[in-house]
Amino acid sequence: MYAVGMDVDTRAYFTAASMIIAVPTGIKVFSWLDFIKLANSAVLYAARGAGKGLRGVLSMFPRSNRWWIKPNTTCTAIVPYGTYYGSTVGLLMFTGIVAYMVGMPPLGLPPMLLSIIVGLIFSDAGLSNETNARLQLKQSLGHSAYLLDVFMKLWLICKSVPSFIIAEGRFPTLCISTRNLPALTVLRDIFYPNGGPKVIPPIEQLWYIFDIVSLAHLIAGDGSYAFGGVILNLQAFSTNDQIAFINFLMLKFDVTDITLNKQRGHTVVRLGVDTVRKLTPQLLPHLHPSMHYKLLVRGVSKALVTAIFYIS
Repeated sequence: MYAVGMDVDTRAYFTAASMIIAVPTGIKVFSWLDFIKLANSAVLYAARGAGKGLRGVLSMFPRSNRWWIKPNTTCTAIVPYGTYYGSTVGLLMFTGIVAYMVGMPPLGLPPMLLSIIVGLIFSDAGLSNETNARLQLKQSLGHSAYLLDVFMKLWLICKSVPSFIIAEGRFPTLCISTRNLPALTVLRDIFYPNGGPKVIPPIEQLWYIFDIVSLAHLIAGDGSYAFGGVILNLQAFSTNDQIAFINFLMLKFDVTDITLNKQRGHTVVRLGVDTVRKLTPQLLPHLHPSMHYKLLVRGVSKALVTAIFYIS
């Protein structure tokens, strides 16, 4: 514009326009440089909660192998987080960073996985007392089909296939065990507060983690068909806990036919005929066929139960 002999005002206009355009361009360039610097140093950031600021994940896990997660250069498929997972059976032990990413605490496990685990904790499963908890479930060989079905749902967080053991020196048993994960430690703190005995969490916590899937696995583990309904053998919990759990079930699933019964000197929770009939269509899609016999009530034949399962 200087060479062609533009007047002063025109040159001033184009000079100002060029300077204005250069500002965002410069910001973009320096942003790229800053990003490359951070990427090369592998610094990631994770939120610690409102008002607590940010700090690097690597500073949270100084002893972790930061190069364990290799860059993906082969798979280009777009898989939304939380919708599909592959097995981690046989893979190396998770580093601290990877373990933290599998279900960001608190209660960040995939919804279906969380529901299953909560139902298992209510019934036969236990959580180890290690720094990071792991879930352990044992079933007799007679219930091996159910245990294998659970394993196929939990294999995202299982390190090995089910193992065969002799429980108490005489009972053939199948056992599955998950990896040690911070997300399971959060659940342990909820069900075993202060390292004490197992309790039923308060309703304000239970409401968000217990659903129809959890109830299906509770029935599979600790349920028994009796008196035209289903008995939930929750003797491991106090009577007060069981009463609170009855109130929760009534509110959560909009049912009323649930009572507290006495059985062999212990209190148990009984789901009445009307409750079982109402919930059976919702329970069957999440209950392994080998456990369908626990839902048989008067007026509902085994053939009908099986038909509902396959239709669902």
